Amino acid sequence: MKNFARQVLAVFVAMALFVSFGSALVAVIAAAAAAGGGEEVKPKSLLRLDMSKPIVDKPISGDIGETVRELAKGNEPPEGIPLRDVLDAINHAADDDRIAALYLTGNAAGGGLRSGWATFEEVRRALIAFKAKGKKIYAYNENYSERDYYLASTADKLYINKFGFIELNGFAADMLFFRNALDKYGVNVQVTRVGKYKSAVEPYLLDKMSDANREQIEMLLGDLLTAFLNGVSEARGVSIETINQLAQEKGLLIGAEAVENKLFDATVDYDEILAELREVTGTEPGEKIENLVNLGAYHANIADKLKKSGDKIAVIYAEGNIVDGESQKNVGGRTVARLLRKAREDKDVKAVVLRVNSPGGSAQASELILREVRLTKEEKPLVVSMGSLAASGGYWISTYADEIWAEPNTITGSIGVFGLFLNFEGIMTEHGVTTDLVATHDMAALGSAYRPLTERELGVMQTTVDFVYEGFLDRVSEGRNLPREQVAEIAQGRVWSGSRAKELGLVDELGGLQSAIAAAAKRAEIKEDGFQIEQFQKERTPMETIMEKMGMNTEVRTRGQAEHGLNRLMVEAEDMLESYNDPRGVYARLPYQLDID
Repeated sequence: MKNFARQVLAVFVAMALFVSFGSALVAVIAAAAAAGGGEEVKPKSLLRLDMSKPIVDKPISGDIGETVRELAKGNEPPEGIPLRDVLDAINHAADDDRIAALYLTGNAAGGGLRSGWATFEEVRRALIAFKAKGKKIYAYNENYSERDYYLASTADKLYINKFGFIELNGFAADMLFFRNALDKYGVNVQVTRVGKYKSAVEPYLLDKMSDANREQIEMLLGDLLTAFLNGVSEARGVSIETINQLAQEKGLLIGAEAVENKLFDATVDYDEILAELREVTGTEPGEKIENLVNLGAYHANIADKLKKSGDKIAVIYAEGNIVDGESQKNVGGRTVARLLRKAREDKDVKAVVLRVNSPGGSAQASELILREVRLTKEEKPLVVSMGSLAASGGYWISTYADEIWAEPNTITGSIGVFGLFLNFEGIMTEHGVTTDLVATHDMAALGSAYRPLTERELGVMQTTVDFVYEGFLDRVSEGRNLPREQVAEIAQGRVWSGSRAKELGLVDELGGLQSAIAAAAKRAEIKEDGFQIEQFQKERTPMETIMEKMGMNTEVRTRGQAEHGLNRLMVEAEDMLESYNDPRGVYARLPYQLDID
C-alpha cells in the first residue's frame, strides 16, 4: 500500500513538474517530434564533436534539469551519446555539402565502458574516412591526455594551447587492495576460484598483485600501447621510437615542445582557433559562429534520412555488469535473454548483432543469455561486436556467435570462475553482537554473513565453482570449435587484448560495431543498403526520466553528479558490490576495475 501511495504521489508531482516547465518543455518535445527533430543545418556548417560527452553503447539516464536544458538547445543529452549516433553522424557528414569541416574538442570523459579505448578506435576510423572524402578536421584543447590525443591525432590541423601540455607517459593500470582495511574492520573474506590468472578476488585477499596477475596486465598494457603507438605514428608521421622516447624521458610535454616534436601543428590561444573557424564557416570577425552544430543536434537533423526500409537487423546491447534478474543499469540476464528471444521470434528481423561491452558478472545470468544466443543462432545469423570490455561473462555470452568482432585494444578473455563470500563475525564480536542458530542440517546456514564457511562448506562451494568452470571451457570449446585442451591452456582466467585473442582463435575479425553489422547483413544475404537497424533498447523519454527521478524506477542510477573523483569511485564501488548477486555466489568476471590512461 505504501508503494502504491508513493507511485500515485509521484505521478502528481511529475504532472506538476511538467506544468512548471511550461512552454519550455513543450517546445523541447515539439522540437523532438518535428521533422528530423534537430536544429537547422546551414551551408558551411562546422560539425563539433565534444569528447567531454561520454560515448556509450546505449543511452543512460542523467540529471533531468541538465537534460532538459541541453535538449532545448538541440544538443546531445549530457549523460552521453550512443556510439551508433556518432558513427552515423560522421559518416553522413562526410557526404553532406552543408558540412564544411569537423571541430574536435573537449577532454575525454568516462572511461572503462564509456568512451573506452575500443570505442575511440571505431570513432577514429570514422574520422579518417571523413578526411578521405576531402573534409578537414580541426582539433584544439588546452591540455591533452593520451586518450584525447589518440582521437585528435587524426586532425588536419591539430592545435594545443600555448600554455597547455600533453600527457605522454605510457599506460598504467592501478588496482585497489582492501585486505588490510577488511582486517581492520573485522570483515572476513573466503573465496573459491579456478584459474591461475583469475585474480578478481585478489583485492580482498592480498595487499599487492600476484606475479601471475602482474604478468597478464603487463602483456595487456603492452598490446594496448602498441595500438596507440601505431595509430599516432601513422597519423602524425612521427616514429614509434620517438614517441616511446618522449614518453620515457618527458612524460609531460608543454605545448611548444610538443610542436617541436611534430605531435602538434602549432600552439594557439582560443581566440586564434576561433578566428580560423570563423573563416571556415564564413563568419565575420568578432561575430558568433551561428552555424556551429553539435554532433547530437546534427544527428537529430538527419535522423529521417538515416531511416531505411526493408529487412531488419536487430542490435541488442549487453553493456555493464552481468547481473541476475532484470536490469537497465547493467546487463540483467532475464532482460537481455528476453530481448534476444524477441528478436528471434520477429519474422522481420533477419539477423542479430549482440554488442558486448561488459566485464562479466553472474555465471547463472551469463548462461541464461547464452541459451538465447544459441537458440537465436539456430534460426538466423548472430554476430557479436565487442566493445572496450568483453571479458569473462562478457566472453561467455559471446562464444556461440557465428562471428566475433573485436577491436585490437578490446579487453577480452578472462575465462575463469570464482566465488566470493564475506562475513562480519569479527566486527560483530568487537561490538558485542552475537548470533545464535537453529538448523535442521549441518549446512543449512551455508552462506551466512555472520560466520566463516566451514571447510566442508568451502569444499561444496569449490565443487560448484569447478563445475561452472568446466562448463565454461566446454562452451568455449564447442562454440569456437577449438580443442578443449587448447581452451584450457589459454583460459585460466587470463585476459587478452583483441589482437591477441584473434591470434588465439577467441575472436574472428578485428573491427567495430559497423563492421559487425555489415557481417550480419552479409550472412543474412541482405544488400548493403537493403536493411534497417532495429535497436531493441530504446532511449528513455523526458517523461520516463522524470518518473525515474520520482523513484518509480530505481533500477537506473543517475551518474550526472558522480562523474569525477571520490564520488565517482564510491558509486562505482557500490555498483560493483550490487553486481555480485548470483544466486550461487559464483562469478565469471574481469579481475579488476580497469581504467587505462
